[in-house]
Amino acid sequence: MTASTVTTGQTAWSLPDHSETSIPLLDSTRLSSLIDNYRKPDETTDIAAVLASALPRLDLPQHDGHVAISEIHFDDEISKDNTFDFITSSQGAQITNLSSDGAAGVLTGDVHIVSGENDWTVALDGSLKPRDDNGNIATQFVSSDWLLHTGRATLNGQGETWEGLLNSLQGDMSLAGYYHSAMDTPFAITAQLDKRPGEFALENIAITVGKGQLSGSAALSGTDQRKLTVDLKGSRVDLDFLIEPEDAEPLPGMALPDYLEVLPELELAVTLDISELQSSTVQLARATATLERTAHGGKLVATGKSIDAGILNLTLEANTPPNATGSVQLKAQFTNLDIPEIFRQRGIFYSRSTGNLEFRSQGDTMKDVFAAMKGTAQISMDIRADNNWRRTAVAEETLKFSGSSSLVLDSDRIVGVEIENLNIDSIEQAVTGKLSLVAGRSPWVIAALESDRLNIDSLMALLPQSTGASASAPLLPTLQRLGAAKASLSIKSLSLYELPLADVQLAFVTGPNVLDLSQLDFRTDNGTVNSQGEITWKNDRATLALNAALSNIDLDQFLIASEDIEHITVSGSAKLNSAGRNMEELAGNLTGFIDLQAANPAQGNAPEARRKLTLTATRLADGMEADINSLQWGETELSGAVRYHNTSPPLLEVDIHSGTLSLLPWENAYLKDKKKPAQPTGSTVVSLARTSASFVGNVLLTPLRMLGDDEEAKPGARLFSSDPLPFEMLKDFNLKLSARLDSLLSTAITVKQLNVTGKLKDSQLSLQARSDDLSQGTAEIDLALDANAAPPTMDITGTFKNLHGLTSRNTFPRSGFISLQSQGQSEAELAAHANGLFYLELGQGPFDYANSVLLTTNLAATVFQTLIPGIERTTPQLQCGITVALFQNGVGVTPHGFAARTTQANLLGQIHVDLGAETMQMSLDSRGRQGVGISVGSIFSNTIQIRGPLTNPGIVPDTTSLLWRGWAAIATGGLSVLGETLIKRVLATENPCTSIRDLISKDVCPVNPIAASSRLVCPTKP
Repeated sequence: MTASTVTTGQTAWSLPDHSETSIPLLDSTRLSSLIDNYRKPDETTDIAAVLASALPRLDLPQHDGHVAISEIHFDDEISKDNTFDFITSSQGAQITNLSSDGAAGVLTGDVHIVSGENDWTVALDGSLKPRDDNGNIATQFVSSDWLLHTGRATLNGQGETWEGLLNSLQGDMSLAGYYHSAMDTPFAITAQLDKRPGEFALENIAITVGKGQLSGSAALSGTDQRKLTVDLKGSRVDLDFLIEPEDAEPLPGMALPDYLEVLPELELAVTLDISELQSSTVQLARATATLERTAHGGKLVATGKSIDAGILNLTLEANTPPNATGSVQLKAQFTNLDIPEIFRQRGIFYSRSTGNLEFRSQGDTMKDVFAAMKGTAQISMDIRADNNWRRTAVAEETLKFSGSSSLVLDSDRIVGVEIENLNIDSIEQAVTGKLSLVAGRSPWVIAALESDRLNIDSLMALLPQSTGASASAPLLPTLQRLGAAKASLSIKSLSLYELPLADVQLAFVTGPNVLDLSQLDFRTDNGTVNSQGEITWKNDRATLALNAALSNIDLDQFLIASEDIEHITVSGSAKLNSAGRNMEELAGNLTGFIDLQAANPAQGNAPEARRKLTLTATRLADGMEADINSLQWGETELSGAVRYHNTSPPLLEVDIHSGTLSLLPWENAYLKDKKKPAQPTGSTVVSLARTSASFVGNVLLTPLRMLGDDEEAKPGARLFSSDPLPFEMLKDFNLKLSARLDSLLSTAITVKQLNVTGKLKDSQLSLQARSDDLSQGTAEIDLALDANAAPPTMDITGTFKNLHGLTSRNTFPRSGFISLQSQGQSEAELAAHANGLFYLELGQGPFDYANSVLLTTNLAATVFQTLIPGIERTTPQLQCGITVALFQNGVGVTPHGFAARTTQANLLGQIHVDLGAETMQMSLDSRGRQGVGISVGSIFSNTIQIRGPLTNPGIVPDTTSLLWRGWAAIATGGLSVLGETLIKRVLATENPCTSIRDLISKDVCPVNPIAASSRLVCPTKP
């Protein structure tokens, strides 16, 4: 702004009658600085005195003028083309033809001030109309926050003092427009100035912000001490219109609440009552607040109610006595409050918190007060995994927090909090330590925690049931949420997946694109692990590197569960690398190696003590491969490969190239003393180990139990379990199996060149096994299982030839054929629904009758000593044996009996087995052989009958008849049996095996497709 004066010195100077003033730019900030430069440093303004002073007499010279200001700046607000005319006189002043272009509207109006002898009379009339630019914002207004486009104001007043004039004002005002920020929020305000004695009052205030509504009144009253009273009520208020644009760089933390010191010369009485208060960071069903402030202090009381009926009460009380240091007390009490929900955060748990926080401080300035603020907290958090708040909580669902805290300040902002004496306690958790959270610092989170006990399983059980962790969830957002953090955790006792860990030491640091795991050490009952690692990420992909040293690890627990077996621990190292976007990809892309062997191996150790595992993991295009260079476990030594394909569902390929598998440890543990593998109990890992050991033992030993060495069960014991089989797990993955073993070591059988292939796809399993050198014979078996069927179905077919049973005994060869079909969810159901055929042939050799499949050792000895007198004195020679058993709905019968021939007798029998009821009936008849070398006195004829449960059958006393008398028709399930005359003739024949063989060929092969499919049961005629 410039001005010039021209004078000649010939006439007296006087104010001209007319003037023209032009100002290019008027900046309120610079103008304020200019005025401050001319103000005395100790100059203060007494507002009360100013208001009480008389209005000046406006006896002005007669003058009219025109003013044009190109731009006026009020912070970010800009007005352009500002013009007005003014007239001054002895009666006052008036402004006319006022015009100003804003961002969205044009302001016009007039102001009249009439100055009398003792008072002023004031009148104002203004209006705001939209700009004629189709609603577009000109480039010069883009930084404006308030886009005002319509409005109206009329004011009139009269008074002798400034206070009298202010209190006399009457009129109406209205204003509408948009608040321009991240989003344009429409707003409107209307109010009436009411002429109240001694007050400047706004009545009938109505404010609309977006969809929100506010209404109420405001008044400025008092003389010696001015007081501002505000009373507002509203609903559906959304504060997001105050949010800065997304591209604005946010400052760390939050500003000190300077609004508490606004208008320090005024007393305040503010009341707010708002329903449905919300923003992108907070939501409340109702919020109320009252603020009372006087010269000696103030009190703020606020109450918030969450949408789930939780309550938050906040009280801030300040005491500022004259000539003394002020004090501040802040209290927060909450009841059943879902804190994450209030602040629109996705909490880790479904939770409700009850407790209190209390802070105290004192200081001369706002900054001093908050810098010295100290506090304590007592919080009880109830957690529900099912989000059901109607039921009573159990002890494990409550966590208690306590600690002492202080604020961290940087310049005029609150940037963080430091918590000392942190204590987190529950029935299964105990954590202490300190925590520091400071915005803008790197790392922003620093924690040093200790724990006597920590149960991760219990905490995971509290996770929301509907939002369980997913292995396919993106990993990067989880890692990025860590920000820059540094933490150390020392735990004396930790439970992880029910595995007890001790002396856990964890330390990590996170940065812009890295998680540096400098220490992860722990000890278990089965070994010690010391590890370090790092996770880095770029774009949306994470990379993992992990190194671990393992000491005294017990791998035996996953293979065998026996107290009689000494477990040999292993030690070594592991190195793993991976990359992926989620945990599923990280697991599927693992590469590296594992090298473990028996700890402190001594030269000359027995083969049973050998332990070694070396494998190398490499990445495939769709998964990973583990190349097992060597797996040594006792006399077992295998090599092969395991491949994981990240398909849906995942595909697992197991390929055993070669090696030796020794069953001796399992036989010694489970067969020697008739023991079974330990059943899964205890922790998840222990249960997994026992389940694995039980599975391995059962898989390896089941074929041996079919060949002999029957287990003697306790009376009343069940042979088939009714527990559901884990068919559901077959849906979780697909499998391809290929195994080629050079040899299999066993006390029961000897196997060489064993080939096993299998395939599991879409819950359908097929398995084939074959050996050309199995206990001096051959064998092959096919298994088909369909878990998709309801109920699941199973089909097993197998043939074996010239098997010699137990290798430790001289015995006879066995050949046979089995074909069974069944359905069911458990072993018991599968047994009870079995249908099919079992065929058995016995060849020449020593008759080791004490080892029978269906009879215990003692019972078999009694039976055959009764049937063949004197058999215990000399080992008889078996010359032949033959039978066929048909199964229907779990009931198996030998419709044509079974025949055997020894050097001393012919034997003929009948068997009825009910697998569902687990019972059996058996009758055996013997007839001493006649012929060369056999005396007449040695001729005998005996009969014996056996009944009872499969696990503990017994001899039926007083049996005097042949097997088919009395119960034969029931035992055979309605199938035809031979007549008594023919049976006697069979017993007396030279070779009863031949007779039964002919009956099978005549009566079974032509009508039974299953029997006809086997060349062993039904030989093809030349």
